[in-house]
Amino acid sequence: MFIKIKKIEILPDYAIKATFDHDVVKTYDFKPLFDKYPVFEPLKNETFFANAVIDCGGYGLMWTDDIDIDAGELWYNGITTLDTEQDIVNYLNAVVNETDTKLFIKALKDIAKSKGVNDLAKKMGVNRESLYKSLDGERKPKYETIDKFLRAIGMKITFCPA
Repeated sequence: MFIKIKKIEILPDYAIKATFDHDVVKTYDFKPLFDKYPVFEPLKNETFFANAVIDCGGYGLMWTDDIDIDAGELWYNGITTLDTEQDIVNYLNAVVNETDTKLFIKALKDIAKSKGVNDLAKKMGVNRESLYKSLDGERKPKYETIDKFLRAIGMKITFCPA
């Protein structure tokens, strides 16, 4: 998946909100990187941290030639904003056409967490454990499960010419 960052917002407490293609928004907490990777130590300076810029092409963020982070790190390990139906639509549209089906399943899992797994399982007519198993990334859920899931969150699959 070729993910590009379109814009960023510097948040308090060493976090960045990044808007990607398809208007998917993710928040990434940099604090865990400070002790794990010495190269990020200078980012502990709030003024320096606030000078993050999107690199040419949107494939990452950079502070200096030596301090940068890949857009993929923010995408895969950031927390996806799923506050509205449009947020969910944007996220699903961003991952549905990827060849890696694990991205789609991860998106469903993120959505389930945001909606509340227990409530969603009830709406689907399945138990919580069954829903967790379907979205654990170890197996590929059946079409019927995905259809029930989408209906339970008020979504449907539509098709258009490629």
